[in-house]
Amino acid sequence: MSMVQPKKVESPRIMQPHGGGKGRWLLLLLLFGAVFAAGWVGHQRYAPTVGGSVAEIGRNLEWRTQVELRDARIETLEQDNAALRRKAAALEREVQVDREAMQKVQRELSRYQDERLTLEEELTFLRSLVSDGKVKVLLGVRDFRIALGDGGRAYEYAFTVAHGQDNEDWIEGRIHLTVNGRLHGEAVSLPLSEVSSVSEAGLKMRFRNFQDVDGGFTLPAGFEPDGVLLEVRPEDERFAPTLQRYPWQITG
Repeated sequence: MSMVQPKKVESPRIMQPHGGGKGRWLLLLLLFGAVFAAGWVGHQRYAPTVGGSVAEIGRNLEWRTQVELRDARIETLEQDNAALRRKAAALEREVQVDREAMQKVQRELSRYQDERLTLEEELTFLRSLVSDGKVKVLLGVRDFRIALGDGGRAYEYAFTVAHGQDNEDWIEGRIHLTVNGRLHGEAVSLPLSEVSSVSEAGLKMRFRNFQDVDGGFTLPAGFEPDGVLLEVRPEDERFAPTLQRYPWQITG
């Protein structure tokens, strides 16, 4: 039996066309162009959106920073305002205390001045009772009263001046009436000549034993009376002048 001789099998070879290197470069060039074109298209489509988003984020961050700075400034101003309010309230309290203290001092000073004036008048009156070692006769005033007149600021007065002893001679002189009080917070004395038709010389006095005196006056607006000063000034040196103070009191 004869042996079959094996045949040599040859591997198939890939036959490249003539000029295969140029085709490979052409393929790579086309692939690169496609990638570039895709990138360029994507840039044209998405780059404005991305850029706008970045700009928007920047603007948002800047706006937030400005808002935070504004809020901090507002908080600082509110704190300063509160501190100024507290300081103003404290100063107002101090001013109120000083004002009350000043008013109290003014009232005390006014009272001391009134007391001093009263003492000086009393001293003058006591000295007038004695002249050259001779005691003078004192005239008396009785039944002094103030009543409402016709009108809101009108008043009437009446009183009696008396000798108190039997006397045949005429006693002549002048009577001065002054209303004391306050006008707009200040102490003011209004003589009868300023609030009535009586002359500055005063009321005329002439009697033997007694004389009834009456009349009226009108006080100015804003004047608050608190008393009346009555002076009787005889012309005869044998008689001493009389000085009387009456509190402001309206009678019937």
